[in-house]
Amino acid sequence: MTSVQKLSRIILICHKAERLAEFYIRAFGFARIEDSPKIDAGFAELIGLANGQVRVTSLNLGNQVITLAETQPPGCSYPGDVPGWNPLFQHFAIVVSDMTAAYANLQALPNWTAISRGGPQILPASSGGVTAFKFRDPEGHPLELLAFAPGATPAHFAIG
Repeated sequence: MTSVQKLSRIILICHKAERLAEFYIRAFGFARIEDSPKIDAGFAELIGLANGQVRVTSLNLGNQVITLAETQPPGCSYPGDVPGWNPLFQHFAIVVSDMTAAYANLQALPNWTAISRGGPQILPASSGGVTAFKFRDPEGHPLELLAFAPGATPAHFAIG
């Protein structure tokens, strides 16, 4: 059995890729990748849309890439009532150096929904003592802002 060494990107199936891209750009500082957006027939076939189309918009934040894939015909929305302990609850974290500033920036934008109650929370020391805030983007995808305790940021997550 081989172990996973790296993810090349995260792909979010969405209804309005360009609108969701603007949210990620404004909320977190993502940047568009030059050839974005484009029609990707190979990806459409991969996900079972042999007669459909997928329009992809790719964004990067540092070395990390997310792809927003708008399908035609459109798919189902991400289920909004999946609890965090359920295996269907799939999310990714965006590591931030300043949780207060990142949370304030997010609060200034419309159409997202909090999952965490009461704002960012410091998690127990057994989890690394990180500060976390879970929320849903405007299309309902769950995400998490994550800030490591001072001096405890793993090198591969170091910001700046």
